[in-house]
Amino acid sequence: MAKVIIKEILIVLLATVAVGLILAIIFYQYIPSNRIIPSKVTAYKASEEVSKEINEDAESELSERTEVYEITDEDLSMYKRIDSYRPR
Repeated sequence: MAKVIIKEILIVLLATVAVGLILAIIFYQYIPSNRIIPSKVTAYKASEEVSKEINEDAESELSERTEVYEITDEDLSMYKRIDSYRPR
């Protein structure tokens, strides 16, 4: 008797799932989705003023970058101590 009740419950569950799937397929177009799909995306283009300012900043940074390196007697003596400097 318990087996018959369990079988009937399973059949009813499968039938409701099948009906739900069929209804979902039929009314798929009417189910609202929260996604917004843009029609066309345009690329960002900076204005001329911004482009000029960026170019000026880049040029000024390159021209101002002057690095001076200096090797003193202390540096040479240190390199001689660790045996990585060999005069020719």
